[in-house]
Amino acid sequence: TWKSAKGEVGAAVDYALDAGYLHVDCAMVYGNEKEIGEIFKKKIGTTIKRSDLFVTSKLWNTYHHPDDVAKALKKTLADLHLDYLLTFFLFFFDLYLIHWPLTFERGDNFFPLNQDGSMRYGEAYPLESTWKAMEQCVETGLTRHIGLSNFNSKQVFFFHLSIQILCCCKLKIAHILKTAKIRPAVLQCESHPYFTQEKLVHFCKDNGIVFTAYSPLGSRDRPWAKPTDPSLFDDPLLKDIAKSKSTGVANVRFFFVLIRFQIQRGHIVLPKSTQKTRLKSNLEVWHFELSDEEMRAIGSLNRNWRACLPVIQLPDGTTTSRDAKHPFWPFAEEF
Repeated sequence: TWKSAKGEVGAAVDYALDAGYLHVDCAMVYGNEKEIGEIFKKKIGTTIKRSDLFVTSKLWNTYHHPDDVAKALKKTLADLHLDYLLTFFLFFFDLYLIHWPLTFERGDNFFPLNQDGSMRYGEAYPLESTWKAMEQCVETGLTRHIGLSNFNSKQVFFFHLSIQILCCCKLKIAHILKTAKIRPAVLQCESHPYFTQEKLVHFCKDNGIVFTAYSPLGSRDRPWAKPTDPSLFDDPLLKDIAKSKSTGVANVRFFFVLIRFQIQRGHIVLPKSTQKTRLKSNLEVWHFELSDEEMRAIGSLNRNWRACLPVIQLPDGTTTSRDAKHPFWPFAEEF
């Protein structure tokens, strides 16, 4: 539901649930959870069971203080109209992620800015304190699973290592980390043929973490896109593979290939659309497979090109990275 405008996202979710979609990926910062919630309120218990629906949302950067985590989650639950189901389900929520490791100034202004237009960061609360508050959300039944988004392997390992050492050698737990009890269930990051994330994917597999690929089409409508940026839709190899698939028109075939590529890698994949025809046709990815040769060919296109690097515009009209100066900036590491 990222980049899904108000007035469109509700109709898209409504149609998607009727078409057979069962996973809805949300976030407070997308600004559209109330509209999605109206659809949930209408659908759940009538045309769809809550137990058949998997809902994900995310903790935004201004709510990393331990005292704010549960409050933010409860606000999301209320907006999505999932809070009224307490009498029927032990858990309100299926999956709640820390959206970014970055901390912005605490408060309800999602994008606090300094006078020069740069981002105003708050106190960099230790990640383990935020994670402990996330664990408490599991313990109190607010969410079934917790995980991470846009974290690098070292930041994820921070949580995983504490659990491994707890199991293997309790004497070392205090030396490595103090608090983590629940391992991240999911890591959600950008992935597409120009950014396959092989090392990060292998890291997740080795550590029992499910990888979710967002922007599998290269996020052509990202707000900061430049005409000179690489485009998956202009890649001749991908075009040729798409042409060889008989289903649908050219663009639809192209979407199929990019989505199917992630599915056959064993990933959860999040293609975004508000168009009814696209939503329906995307489900046809289950009706064909890419050959091993095609999978290898698509994987060979990797150029470590990241589409989703948020930027901000300064008063003088220039643009700069929104968060690269933050001490928890995740993308300075190789993976």
